[in-house]
Amino acid sequence: MAAAPSPIPSSADTSALSPQQLELLQSDTPKTIALDPQTGKVLSVTEGGIATPMISQHSICNSGDFCYKSGQVPYADQGFYGSAGTKTGSWLFRSYFSTGSHTGRACWTYSGSSPCSGPWGPNNTVTFSGSLVTGTSVTLY
Repeated sequence: MAAAPSPIPSSADTSALSPQQLELLQSDTPKTIALDPQTGKVLSVTEGGIATPMISQHSICNSGDFCYKSGQVPYADQGFYGSAGTKTGSWLFRSYFSTGSHTGRACWTYSGSSPCSGPWGPNNTVTFSGSLVTGTSVTLY
């Protein structure tokens, strides 16, 4: 059984909507509704939801993870997985990163500078030429 359409609040000002948008608003189709933040007037209705970054992180590198490797004990490797998004942090003593099955980039600090790599495709390992850096972010595309 299909879900019943969500009721439109009686106070909702939908005067800016086209007939197609009004029909979508009244349907049970997943949608995104944009409101004027000052007045609450409904400005638009589009099909579908808002894409939310779903990058996840854990302190182990599994097969396929984008991995920021530790170069010093007891600091843990940091594995990143999921879909597009950015995680920020301060991961001390990183010796290299590998992209696993992802396209991604890493940022770090070293000797007063804060560079980032370009996006590298899957199955690449990128070293810091024997130096240790502090990782500051990972972005998966």
